[in-house]
Amino acid sequence: MTSVIAAGTAAVAAGALLFVTLPPADAQTNERSAGSPDPAAAGPYAVASLDYTLGDAAFRVPGYLVEPPWDWDGDWENPDLPEAEIELTGNVHYPTSADGTSPLVVLLHGYWTTCADREAADIAAAREAALGWEDIYDDPEWQNAMGRLMQWPCVPGVSPLPSYRGYDHLAQRLASHGMVVVSISANGVNAASMNGADNARSLLINRHLEMWSELTRTGGGELAGRLTDPRTGAAATVDFTDRIDLSRVGTMGHSRGGRAVAWHAADVHRDELPAGVRIAGVLSLAAAGAGTATNEGSPWAPMYRVTSAPLAVWMGWCDNFQGEDYIDLATGATSKPIDSWYVDGANHNFLNTQWSPSSGQVTAHDDFEEFYGDLRPGPGLCFNPERKRPPGGWPQDPDVGDTEDGDPAYGGGREGSDPDQGDPDGEPTWDPVDDPDVRVVRQLTEEEQRQVHVGYATAFFRHTLLGDHRFEAVISGERHPYATITDVDATRIDPQR
Repeated sequence: MTSVIAAGTAAVAAGALLFVTLPPADAQTNERSAGSPDPAAAGPYAVASLDYTLGDAAFRVPGYLVEPPWDWDGDWENPDLPEAEIELTGNVHYPTSADGTSPLVVLLHGYWTTCADREAADIAAAREAALGWEDIYDDPEWQNAMGRLMQWPCVPGVSPLPSYRGYDHLAQRLASHGMVVVSISANGVNAASMNGADNARSLLINRHLEMWSELTRTGGGELAGRLTDPRTGAAATVDFTDRIDLSRVGTMGHSRGGRAVAWHAADVHRDELPAGVRIAGVLSLAAAGAGTATNEGSPWAPMYRVTSAPLAVWMGWCDNFQGEDYIDLATGATSKPIDSWYVDGANHNFLNTQWSPSSGQVTAHDDFEEFYGDLRPGPGLCFNPERKRPPGGWPQDPDVGDTEDGDPAYGGGREGSDPDQGDPDGEPTWDPVDDPDVRVVRQLTEEEQRQVHVGYATAFFRHTLLGDHRFEAVISGERHPYATITDVDATRIDPQR
């Protein structure tokens, strides 16, 4: 999430969900050879969806604290603040008629506003427009509005902003191919401290995996009796006993979630996985960077190094390339392939329907327009101010070190800002059209971007979790099924050990 709050979108009920229907496979404008299957085509299974929640304060991470208030001037080492309250809330899409056991995919959203308080969003936007960035952080009215948007739990009468429902279109498609897909809410983490957030998100994933493990092994546990119909809220009776294979678990994290799934899958955190769980595929989607973990000799490097599962990294050409950090960390150390996808015209927010303007949701906006709208080279065009990763990785910055407060510093040894924190250097002053290092491309529409994302994500998880090798050529860049929509620079790095 940027710190800018987009206002003036069409009003919808707070917390309303946007359901996206992908076009039928035969209507999609994909370039494919005769007889070559489309990875985004709907699968053979009917799909149903269920909600569950154990409450907005059902989970805590020892020592993980709430975010200090904007005017906090206390002791950061030992702040007089409570532990963060985190929800145990999710949505599951599952095939209703699949035989045998299904792999499980966990989806994790990134950093975003937690409460759908439209009045607070309008106040924040008005103060930003009036004051500008030099003065806004000291403005009490803006601080109060942001506090209302980023609190947890939300106050009575204000609905939680359901970022976890922003991937329903992907979950529907994956489930149609025989996967059980659980998208989990992390609003309590977003409202809490940045320090330790990756660990908190990782432990939250494991907590959900524990509950699903108990449900599929015994038919009981904390999820028993908690599943409800999303449309009516009525209790639903579905028997998941022996229906999920937890030795085939895939994870996809977006933005800060993309950083967290790398942390979660790192070898040094393997002992934290619930018994019987094996991570078989990790998709880091438009991820926030790993900061100084990429610096040579950094003690944080092992915390984000994925070496025991196939890793795929999506980067939008109208977003940022911070996902390269995870490629750099895994290269030379992994026993599995690393696939990178640079997607022309893709921004950050359109990957989540709740963050996209067409939803009308509170704070939803086009992040490229928010950051660089004044520099847009022409209608429908966008660019990335960063350079693509050179062969062999980025040179290290010896003057940037790790922080001492339990989290790697932002930025690290490569260029780029944190996509969830805005541009720390302010708006650029150059003309992108005249810069030879900047590629100007056509920005994808929301639907186009999601279609390409669903195709590549489905190809990846069908390959890694179902053993469907027909789509390996898509993942590795040998075949380009969406060439009529956009260019995807896909590259594979083969295992090095």
